[in-house]
Amino acid sequence: MTLGFALQIVVNVLVLARVVRWQWTAWRTRIGRVVIHNILWSELGTLVSAAANYLPLLLFSGFSAGALTALNYAKRMSRVPMDMLTSQFSAVTAVKFNELTAQREYGELNISFERISRVTIFILVPLAALLALLGFDLVSFLFGHGRFRGEALHLAGLLFSIFVLNLPMTGFMTITARYLVARQAIRYGVLWQIFSNVFNAIIVVITIHFWGPVGYPIGLCIHLLAYMLIITASMVRRFPGIPIVSVWRTFAAVVTTATLAALPTIGMRDWLGGDASVWVMGMASAVIFCVAYGLLLWVWPPDRMAWKYCVNLVVSMYRKTFHRNAGLPGNK
Repeated sequence: MTLGFALQIVVNVLVLARVVRWQWTAWRTRIGRVVIHNILWSELGTLVSAAANYLPLLLFSGFSAGALTALNYAKRMSRVPMDMLTSQFSAVTAVKFNELTAQREYGELNISFERISRVTIFILVPLAALLALLGFDLVSFLFGHGRFRGEALHLAGLLFSIFVLNLPMTGFMTITARYLVARQAIRYGVLWQIFSNVFNAIIVVITIHFWGPVGYPIGLCIHLLAYMLIITASMVRRFPGIPIVSVWRTFAAVVTTATLAALPTIGMRDWLGGDASVWVMGMASAVIFCVAYGLLLWVWPPDRMAWKYCVNLVVSMYRKTFHRNAGLPGNK
């Protein structure tokens, strides 16, 4: 890992020097009070977040060693789709938001925030539902070897299935954070971040007390959903004209569609029980869910704008790839 970070630093310096023409000796930038003030507020929010992240480890120390191992495996697995998707979405949207803010096109910024949020929810909700259905299968395939078996393996699969349900809400909150940064509402965002972490700690303590280890991801789901409601209500008052109602309408419609599509898969898994192998159960679950969700999209798209955008994106990528391959000398 150390070598990887060192290599990344070298590559970044080379890119800055050769592409951006960066000269590290020509330092003429003056850091103003506003920037320093924003940095201090951001560090305060990061400190509170770090403290909140250690709370589950403290609470899980009262359970068995297998519970803590299951928690670590489940959290690591759930971070993969979150880091791969939400980070990429937020990185791309941040550029768009900053450009619109620099041009003082706040109306277009609000529209972009609304559309990007709807598309993100439209993509991440069914993905989260599919991964939740395949939770035990994925955990068994990756970690079901050696001594990690039995109750600990089942607990890790259950924890992962609940953790991954946070994916669409995490994606939306990441985009919201980018929006607040673009609007230079640093203090506003950090205060909400502190409130979120304190609120999260309270919810997690309560849910773990009632439901044990499974209460941790359940508490995260409750916290994120409630926090989305609270902060979006506040944003409507802070930033007039931001269309939040359509985002919630999309969220409710897509969640309903994904839930209906998951019912046949849940029924199939209950019918087969534990007799089928992990491969058979996983493949059958994925196929049934995808077919059911595809049929529901064809009959009743939960968000026509997001659905049309995704279709156009896939068609555009296919055409570019097809024409590019067709233009190669060997394909003529």
